[in-house]
Formats: sequence, structure tokens, C-alpha cells
Amino acid sequence: MSRRLPTVDDLAAEANLDGETAVALLRDAGLPVARSDQTVFRRHLRQARTVLELSASRIRTDEYLVESLATRAHVSEQKARVLLSDSGILRKRRLKRIPRGLLGRAEEKLGLRQLPKALRTEEAQAALGNAPEGGTFGGEPVVEPPRRRPKPEWPTIGARQDMLFLTPLDIEEIHWSLVLLLARERDPIAPPGLRDQSLLE
Repeated sequence: MSRRLPTVDDLAAEANLDGETAVALLRDAGLPVARSDQTVFRRHLRQARTVLELSASRIRTDEYLVESLATRAHVSEQKARVLLSDSGILRKRRLKRIPRGLLGRAEEKLGLRQLPKALRTEEAQAALGNAPEGGTFGGEPVVEPPRRRPKPEWPTIGARQDMLFLTPLDIEEIHWSLVLLLARERDPIAPPGLRDQSLLE
């Protein structure tokens, strides 16, 4: 059985980016992507991984091991477990593997990953509408992912008017207008008139 081709969301999770940012980077590189849930075809996969600064081939399964990450980060496995557990990446410290989709966050937490170069430029920061928050990573300013737009507040068109309520007389006039209108139809109102005046008032 052939392996399922990744979506932009899959590559974004591996690169520790949100889907919208990954779409913007891939489109700027000339790749035909429009949505984050879109499949990246095999002929574009290598270029997409290069743009997002991912390895040319899919990450090996053993690289999800906490022991492997600790070795790469030159820290003890116990310290790596504490860091990953405190940041919410590992639900329990005794777990041996990083959950799928959280490898990028784990590498960032252990200092093994930087932001893609395309996001480190001032032009990219301006395009995303986010100024650095003062933090740095690897000597580079940290760029926050684009925030969702706030819900628009729809203005009231026209003059504001108070609620108007029908009076019993108005309702009775509407009733008799309908009686006259339907008198010539196949289903007239019969018998016409109010059944009980107290029900109306």
C-alpha cells in the first residue's frame, strides 16, 4: 500500500508553523497551493520541504524518541523529559516518544530548530503584520504567527426606531381586511369576526 501524500497542514506541523503561514510561504515560492488542507503532490514535495527548511526525506521514526532528541540537544534524557513535560509536549514524563505533529515544538524547546529563513526577514514580518515581541531565538527575532482577524462589527443602517406594537384595533382591522380579500377565494374565512374579544385584549 502506498504512503499517503502529506497535506500542507502536515508539513506545517512538522515545521512548527501554522497552516496559513505555510501556505503563504509555499505560494511565494511559486507552488500551486491555496488551502492548508490541500495535498502536496509528489512532484512538488521536495521543493515544499526545502522552502519550509525540512529535510528532503520524511523524518525517521527514531527521531521521535526522547532519547534521540536529548542526544541531539546534548542534554540528559531526564532534563529533556522535564522540559518537554513542563511545556505540555509530553503528557507524562515516562513516555518514550514525542506525539506525531509535536516534533517541531519539541525541537524548538530543546534549541534544535530555528524559524525558516523566509520568516526572519523584516519584509516577512511586515507581511504578517507582526512586529517582534522582543524575544529572540538563535539571535533572530521571534515572529508570532498571524492572528485571526476579529469579528467585524456590523453598523446599523438607517435611523434607529423604537419597537412598535399592534393595538387590538389594528389587529381587528387586519382581520377584516383578510376576510374581504379571501371572500372571493375557494377557502374564505367563515365565520368571520372575533371568537372572543377577551382573547385579543
